[in-house]
Amino acid sequence: MSAVAIGLLLSAAGPEAAFIGAAAGPVVAGVANDLAARVMSRKEERRLGAVLIFALDSMKQIQDGGGNIRNDGFWVNVNDFNGPGEEVVEAVLIAAQREPQEKKLEYLGCLLAHIAYHEEISAETAIWMVNTAERLTWTQYTLISMIGRKEQFELGGIEVGKGINSWKGWAIHEEIKAMGPFGLSIMGAPAKKTPRLGLGLFNMELSEFTLGNGGRLLYDFLGVGDIAAEEIEGLIEALREGPSGESEARDS
Repeated sequence: MSAVAIGLLLSAAGPEAAFIGAAAGPVVAGVANDLAARVMSRKEERRLGAVLIFALDSMKQIQDGGGNIRNDGFWVNVNDFNGPGEEVVEAVLIAAQREPQEKKLEYLGCLLAHIAYHEEISAETAIWMVNTAERLTWTQYTLISMIGRKEQFELGGIEVGKGINSWKGWAIHEEIKAMGPFGLSIMGAPAKKTPRLGLGLFNMELSEFTLGNGGRLLYDFLGVGDIAAEEIEGLIEALREGPSGESEARDS
């Protein structure tokens, strides 16, 4: 279904869209129709339609579980400026429109749905999550899922930035480092201490990594906890793999 078709569906306030609510429905419909009216490729319009379908599906699941669409002024414009709800919807749809890694679309839709139903998430927090989710790669989504349920995987013996023997492994180490204490600070491990003076040292043991506040928000609101274990195991294997080919990556 195209973005414009979904926008028309929401505008009609039919039974399929009634659960969105009188405040949120017109906002989502208006943004969808506005974007769909712009010059887009077929692929871009398909992405917009896909993320909206994923968002509506997640909204229905949340409501079926007892959730209620937020009613805290999130969907109301202020002093002729777009309200936070409209800003968030547009940010998600624009991110989806230009997202080449289409596996992310399901999770961007889930993020939009959760923001629409959680009043404790401020406008500032919502925009941070959307901007960060757009910036992260699919590999990083998978790594967040891995750390969020690390008890399911064997991560012992992997030190981030060490033991790198292939370009694929190097790239995954870099993806982790970009989310660590030197990057986005959404994951990391407790500091180690030097034996004599007890000075703090950065701890890069992957088995000791946990999600920080931002990482936990993304894990919960993107819904990445359902990423297939097999996909995560593939990343772990690459982090451990030995050298292959004539050119080898080195520890960094």
